[in-house]
Amino acid sequence: MCDETIVGYVSLLTDTLPLKDIRDEDTKQDIKDQLNFVSKKRKLPAIKIGRLAIDEKYAHKGLGSEILMSVLFNVKNIAEDNAGLRFVTVEGYASAYNFYTNHNFINLEKDDDKIKEKLDIIIERNPEQTFYLYLI
Repeated sequence: MCDETIVGYVSLLTDTLPLKDIRDEDTKQDIKDQLNFVSKKRKLPAIKIGRLAIDEKYAHKGLGSEILMSVLFNVKNIAEDNAGLRFVTVEGYASAYNFYTNHNFINLEKDDDKIKEKLDIIIERNPEQTFYLYLI
């Protein structure tokens, strides 16, 4: 007999990331060189993590990281074989901000240090405030 308990889930969507929002100038230039365009309004294809959640009974056991790593592994394979995408995006809650930044996601806001300084206050006041982050 199989235990059919759902301990976590993830949903994925298609998304775009404007070239102008990429903070790393080397990556931005590399994309411009590869695609032969200079328009800062250009939007690049991405996969967005719509929601990633773990049941509270199973939280803080590394399952969220395992699911995220599985998603990233599969997205990488899809990107290499079947689709022209380069980024993973997420509009993560403030309460999950450190989870994503600890997994190398980058905030679109240029002043990430100020956000981190105020994060505890933001979480206390509005844990569902969202931040748009991306992973190269």
